[in-house]
Amino acid sequence: MANQIDKAIDILITQYPKLQFTQKNVKNINEQIFKMPVPVLPHKRGDIILSAHGELHKGEPYHRHDYFLINYSYRGDYTQCIESENMILHQGEVLLFQPYVAHSLLPHATAGDSILSVRIRKELIFHSLLPLMPKHEALLHFFLSPLSGSPADTHKYLILSGDDVLNASMHSVFEILILEYVNMLPGYDTLLDSALSMLFSLFSRCYCADNFKNPSSQSEILIDNILKYLSRNCATATLKDVAEKFNYHPNYLSTILQKETGKTFSELIREFRLKRACTLLQYSLLPIEEIAVLVGYPHSSNFYKTFKKEYHISPHQYRIQSKPGNG
Repeated sequence: MANQIDKAIDILITQYPKLQFTQKNVKNINEQIFKMPVPVLPHKRGDIILSAHGELHKGEPYHRHDYFLINYSYRGDYTQCIESENMILHQGEVLLFQPYVAHSLLPHATAGDSILSVRIRKELIFHSLLPLMPKHEALLHFFLSPLSGSPADTHKYLILSGDDVLNASMHSVFEILILEYVNMLPGYDTLLDSALSMLFSLFSRCYCADNFKNPSSQSEILIDNILKYLSRNCATATLKDVAEKFNYHPNYLSTILQKETGKTFSELIREFRLKRACTLLQYSLLPIEEIAVLVGYPHSSNFYKTFKKEYHISPHQYRIQSKPGNG
């Protein structure tokens, strides 16, 4: 199964440069004219097209398009620029784009990594997929506002990341989608529709898990947002920068973080950096010194010392032990 998936992903990677994108200037839902070229969805099935980016992805121009886009980090992490802001998407996370959101996938060179892109026409979302989703106003508005022509709210994209069970379910359905799309065996149309339906139901479950938990206090909501931000920006985040972003004094932010998490700002940053380092050690072939820089340690000696103090083994030993078949 794994070998079949890898072959199918390789096909999607090699096919991507051959896709015929038609470019045009359009008005977006705010009636502002974008001069940025907008690709029109290419045809295979007509309303859905898959592609993939691998370890040699050279990046893409900053662009917009008139369909919904799903980016899934199938293996490894990658950096996405959205509305001029860079963010790291981790393995297993899903990024949903509304039409006309300006974005680009930055160059990627980590061996073995792969990112799946699913382009879906707005009409398919409206007629086939939305009826399957729970009637939560915020989630429905995300999908309906580009269809109705109403002004977009600030949530032009969504990042979905579930627990281990939910992520495993999404991973399996994405694999079905990949195989059916590439192999085109009899009945693949029906299976594509079924896989998409399952994905959107899982997206709804994931969204609800993140946004409809037990009622939280304002401080808990604040902490949750800060921790998500730190997780994605741990390599460069400073207490001063984070305080400015969330409009709080650094001393107050430091105090509330320690009160709610039991950890200092520095301890949280170190925890997120080391977790990201573990992911890169396990799933990439990057040199350890380069991983150290990527996660926020410009001096590799500090990284080695911090890593060994936390895990009681060296980064090199961790890489060996974490490989499949060595556990």
